[in-house]
Amino acid sequence: MIDNPDYKGIWIHPEVDNLEYSPDANIYAYVNFAVLGLDLWKVKSGTIFDNFLITNDEAYAQEFSNETWGITKAAEKMKDKQDKE
Repeated sequence: MIDNPDYKGIWIHPEVDNLEYSPDANIYAYVNFAVLGLDLWKVKSGTIFDNFLITNDEAYAQEFSNETWGITKAAEKMKDKQDKE
């Protein structure tokens, strides 16, 4: 480590009041999402994403899952098994 004789401790940024600030309780409340962004890194290709659901209703999420992925999961497992053989 290099000595620094001018070091005065950890610098703390001074906070300045924002006189134009007013809280907005609905700032992140959206009626409809038109876009979903994903940032991920995969080593193996072939991953497919579909049927994204954003909700806070667990029962509806389960119902949606059964109606979408629930229908195709058996076929996907069979294909995975065939690919391994």
